[in-house]
Amino acid sequence: MSVVTTMRTPPARRPVTDMTRGHLRLVPAGGSLQPQHALQAEHLLPAADSLNRSTHITRRGRLLISCSIGLLCAVGLGSGVRVLASAQAPAPVFQTVTVQAGQTLSEIAHRAYPDLAVGNAVTRVQLTNNLNTSQVFAGEQLRLAR
Repeated sequence: MSVVTTMRTPPARRPVTDMTRGHLRLVPAGGSLQPQHALQAEHLLPAADSLNRSTHITRRGRLLISCSIGLLCAVGLGSGVRVLASAQAPAPVFQTVTVQAGQTLSEIAHRAYPDLAVGNAVTRVQLTNNLNTSQVFAGEQLRLAR
């Protein structure tokens, strides 16, 4: 025995019979492959309701579109405010220090930022001057943010 799957008809036409889903049917092997409920061309009618129906947006769709537009407006406003705030921020003021012979970075950082821990002060000086190490040389110019 063989198995044949009968498929739905295309959406442009609807069958007169109430066959809503495809079903598996047993077909004898070697015989003619005519299913019992074969749909003939004269049994098919055009789906007039699907041809004349216009597309409507559901309530959920309208809500989704409204929320998306609101989110885009909020993001646009937030980025605009951020740009305006950054444009009005004053530029940082730097003090320049020249490294003397025998001075260390931690000594310079501690003198520049006495209220911070030495490690935090050194990190601030390194970040301001793009230093990879804590090694400084005599005559080097360091910027200290105020």
